[in-house]
Amino acid sequence: MSLKNGIYSEEFKWKVAREVLSGTLTKEEARRVYSIKGNCNILYWMRSFSGVNDCRSGGVVSENSTQMAKTNNQRKADKEIARLKQELQAERLRADLWQKVLK
Repeated sequence: MSLKNGIYSEEFKWKVAREVLSGTLTKEEARRVYSIKGNCNILYWMRSFSGVNDCRSGGVVSENSTQMAKTNNQRKADKEIARLKQELQAERLRADLWQKVLK
């Protein structure tokens, strides 16, 4: 099980949501197989990863899998952009400091 400190990993959520959307498991089967607590967790994961508000009837795997991957990749890209912006700001400050030292 991928539960650490009461929080499921994003990869685990994505895996479970993909299995339910593909029809490999029902929501209840996934809850039992992976010992997932809470009745609505899987439905919430399916909604957040697929971008579809009504996931109760499953979904088309190829479209939803692509959307889930985009969502996950977008989060990673956003984090990387934020990190790079911070690094750029630090380097600009450092460059300004050196310019003042040289004058």
